[in-house]
Amino acid sequence: MENREQTITRFLSSINMNVNSIEEFKILCKPRKINKDEHFLRKNQIIKKVGLITSGIFRVYTVNNKCDETNILFSMEGGMLTGSFVPGFPSDVNIQAITDAEILEIDFEQLLSFLDKDGNSKNQSLHLAAVHSGIQEKFTQMISLNAQERYLVFLEEYPNLINRIPHYHIANYLGISTTQLSRIRNKISQTK
Repeated sequence: MENREQTITRFLSSINMNVNSIEEFKILCKPRKINKDEHFLRKNQIIKKVGLITSGIFRVYTVNNKCDETNILFSMEGGMLTGSFVPGFPSDVNIQAITDAEILEIDFEQLLSFLDKDGNSKNQSLHLAAVHSGIQEKFTQMISLNAQERYLVFLEEYPNLINRIPHYHIANYLGISTTQLSRIRNKISQTK
């Protein structure tokens, strides 16, 4: 669990902001508790807030026309919650707490004004473009790998998550059944 100061410092550092701006940035952050299974954002909801996670785990998922849910990614302590990098537009995804969580909630427009005022909007845009590029690269990689390889990538990307969330969420993320996940885990443990 990160404290408020650590979360803010990590975020400001990730976008190359001057950490001397912490006190000013703190004013924008409103602590919020989110219960397990509660949504931070639902698909088609207008994006007005951004969340910085101080504790807990969230999943970002979509729902197809058959009402099947597909986990796209997980976000935990130090991560950022947003349905898009453009405020005022409807979200394409759902964001739900998998565990009880605490976040620092920030009005998206105020965040953009803060970044622009500091003359750092170009750095922020480059950072967001890099994040978007990384997400696209991850999807491309995950499509081309077999189930065991996807599981190994999952373990690298989320090393502390395997024992913190239900395995059906992990199986869904990997695009396999929980039975397949169990077989893969057993196979890997036997080779160690």
